[in-house]
Amino acid sequence: MKNQKRPARAAVPAVAADEPARPRAQFASLRSPGSTTALAASPEFDAAPLTAWRARQAADPTTEDGPLIAEGRRLFQQKTCIAGGAGVDTIRGHEGVGIIGPDLTHVGARTTIAAGTLENTPERMHDWIADPNHFKPGNKMYNGGYVDPATGRSPEEPAGVQPFTLMARPRAQSGLVAWLTTVDHKKIGLLYGFFAVCFFLLGGLEALVIRTQLIVPNNHLIDAHLYSELFTMHGTTMIFLAVMPLNAAFFNLLVPLQIGARDVAFPRLNAFSLWVFVAGAVILNAGWFLKAGAPAAGWFGYAPLTSKAFTPDISADLWTVGLQMLGVSSIVASLNFITTIINLRAPGLTMMRLPVFIWMALVTSFLLILALLAIAIALIEVI
Repeated sequence: MKNQKRPARAAVPAVAADEPARPRAQFASLRSPGSTTALAASPEFDAAPLTAWRARQAADPTTEDGPLIAEGRRLFQQKTCIAGGAGVDTIRGHEGVGIIGPDLTHVGARTTIAAGTLENTPERMHDWIADPNHFKPGNKMYNGGYVDPATGRSPEEPAGVQPFTLMARPRAQSGLVAWLTTVDHKKIGLLYGFFAVCFFLLGGLEALVIRTQLIVPNNHLIDAHLYSELFTMHGTTMIFLAVMPLNAAFFNLLVPLQIGARDVAFPRLNAFSLWVFVAGAVILNAGWFLKAGAPAAGWFGYAPLTSKAFTPDISADLWTVGLQMLGVSSIVASLNFITTIINLRAPGLTMMRLPVFIWMALVTSFLLILALLAIAIALIEVI
């Protein structure tokens, strides 16, 4: 018997026995008092399987023998996962006891391992312990100097002929190489934020020179052409090199975490958009170091100031190419975020349950695609 007017609401059970042999359980919704669900247990219910299962779960692990079992026992005794000096994982019946991580006594009963990325088979468990970073790059799981009993070597040692992996994920874990080759959304978000802050300071410096020139009448700190260059680059820098990458920084950091995704939909495309942005920013500012100088037609790029008659050098060309690359970066990133939000939400996280920030990221991504495509076409016309 069921009377559920408002599903997916928290319910409080009230158990009562209408008849000695027929216990009943009634659930009343917290937010809908008129909504109830009544469950009736069958008198033929056999509790023996449930009792046996509970006994197996409470029991210590069985003692088995074999080279893999012996190697695993040695590693666990020698180097339990460490966090702040305390063991992380627990296996009952063993001296290695953790206080933070999960109880792995019956890990064999799981259907998957490695955060759901691998089917839990003996072979997969062996590969996961031997080289966890191969399956989940960036994790902190320690393999304890594992030595494969079959080959007598560590997975890090070359095996003569290694399987060819097309476009393997970057393996560097620390140092400058790890940051330059990362495809992790959190690191990419931090890099976006770093570059945004750097260009924000550059744009602020340009604004400071402009305001210093205007501090008194007839000031001769800079000439008229340099003033136009600073005016053009200040506006361009603040909009395209500070505000927009700062949005990308927060989107990268928070969107996958708030929707329960491991990463964005296309991690490599995410890294591509970051470094295209950096390349576009470099080209945009390259005029400062060239004879032609920076563009001086205004950050709005109105005609005819951008034409050859008024800007005969290549400064406007560098400005246009740099903005094109920045547009490509933003379009690619927007497509990535849209795909991530629509396809990689956690089970049960419907669109109407998304946080307001995720909705803002989704709407902003659509707006960027619609706007930047038009800007890209206009820039092609300028070229």
